[in-house]
Amino acid sequence: MTPSERSLLLGLPGHSTGLIGSMSAARFAKERMRDQPASIGAQLDTIPLRGPVPPTLIVKVLDGLMGLGGIKLGVATRLLTVKRPDIFVSVNKGSSPQLATMMAQPKIKTATQYMQLLHAVWQLPWYQSVRPNDPMEAKTWDRRTALLDAVLYEHVPPTK
Repeated sequence: MTPSERSLLLGLPGHSTGLIGSMSAARFAKERMRDQPASIGAQLDTIPLRGPVPPTLIVKVLDGLMGLGGIKLGVATRLLTVKRPDIFVSVNKGSSPQLATMMAQPKIKTATQYMQLLHAVWQLPWYQSVRPNDPMEAKTWDRRTALLDAVLYEHVPPTK
C-alpha cells in the first residue's frame, strides 16, 4: 500500500470520508501502519477477498494483528472490515456499546467476543438474504455487515 492508501485506510483528516470513523487518537497503530506495513499486510493477505473465511483464520489474524503491538481490537476489526465489508464490522468506541448491547454482554474486547458477535450477525435474516439484482442494492448488500458500525455508532467525545 502506498502512504496515501494507508492514510485513507486510517481515516486521517483530508484522506477519508470518515464513514468508518477516524483513527486520529490511535497513535501507536498509526506508527505500526507507517513503520511495519508489510507485517500488517502479511496478516490481512491471509483473508481471501471472496468466499467464506474460517473462524479459526479470523481469530488467527486478529491475534496476529493485536500481537504487533499498538494495535487493539478496534484497529484490527477496522482493517478486517475495510478488506471484507461483507462479513466484518468495525468495533470502536462509538459502535462498541450498541454492539455489546445487541450481544447482551458488557463489552467486546477480545477475539473470542468478536467471533461471538460475528456468529450472531451471520445468523440474522438480513445477513442470510439473497444478494439483490439491482446494482445499487447489491453494492449496499456487499457492505451490509460493515454498515452496522454506521447504524449503531454514537459519538463519544474525546478524553483529555
